[in-house]
Amino acid sequence: MTAGLGDPAYVRAVVEAAAWHTRLTELSLDGSEEHELWLSTDPLHRRAWRETQVGWDLIGEVSAAPDIIALREAALARARTRSYPPRRVSVMVAAAAMLLLVIGLADLRPFSGPSIQRYQTLRGERRVVALADGSKIALDAGTIVDVAFSGHHRDLTLEAGQARFDVAHDTTRPFVVSAGDRAIIATGTSFNVDLLGPHVRVTLLEGRVVVRDTFPRGSPAPEVVLKPGDQLDSRVGSATALVSVSPGSATAWESGRLVIDDEPLADVAARVSRYTDEPVVVDPSVGDLKISGVFRSGDLRAFVDAVSSYLPLTSGPRAHGGVRLSRTVQPVR
Repeated sequence: MTAGLGDPAYVRAVVEAAAWHTRLTELSLDGSEEHELWLSTDPLHRRAWRETQVGWDLIGEVSAAPDIIALREAALARARTRSYPPRRVSVMVAAAAMLLLVIGLADLRPFSGPSIQRYQTLRGERRVVALADGSKIALDAGTIVDVAFSGHHRDLTLEAGQARFDVAHDTTRPFVVSAGDRAIIATGTSFNVDLLGPHVRVTLLEGRVVVRDTFPRGSPAPEVVLKPGDQLDSRVGSATALVSVSPGSATAWESGRLVIDDEPLADVAARVSRYTDEPVVVDPSVGDLKISGVFRSGDLRAFVDAVSSYLPLTSGPRAHGGVRLSRTVQPVR
């Protein structure tokens, strides 16, 4: 079930997104570390932020609508009776207007939005789903994908995890996958997207895709065009890296293997944890250590034994289950 008007967490996320927009606008900022942290803490925050960016444009178009004017006047009147500070008033007006637009006053929207279908896998589960347009999505373990098709658009959101998208060709309806702060645009192609917190990795397997920043700061960010074998690696708010990889390595997870090539231990542990109910937690002091290798997904013990053998690590059980990896303490001589 997709979050909506009946979900208090979704409504709260929309209000917070409106407040962030107001705060950044008042300070003439395109972003901040606190804002990026807020985005990364909950997939609902990212969804609310994306929808509010569209909403601001719509608010500009309907700012003279009676409902918006009445909403503004009611918020200002309430603020006067309760002596709210000016900044609080701005947030109240922005949040209320945004709730009208995002959650759905039909008389202000030019059309009803498409229904959203959610596909989700549990830890250790993989599945393939066929979409109405003939496209297919292969979902890795611990993955959430929201799909919204209309007569003119094919919009998808990777909320968590990793997925391979095999896109049915349709030049009249672009196929757009949003993940983190990136949007991958295709008409008919095959690509893999891996989302680990603020870390987004896009690998093109066949065809052509365009990747752009969905939260541009200042002037619009340039689009990146990928060719088969290209892998775009980025973190929210950071520069992107473009390298050439083996497409087979990027999709090895479909056959139950993890191919790791000089990656930080913290990222690898997060991937390994998708396949087991016993998560691997890495001490921050060793999270940046780089490792390479091929591991079998779900074989937690083999992974822990391997990295402990080649890196200065000690493994131990956690109080609430799982394994913790920390730096080996050298004896004092």
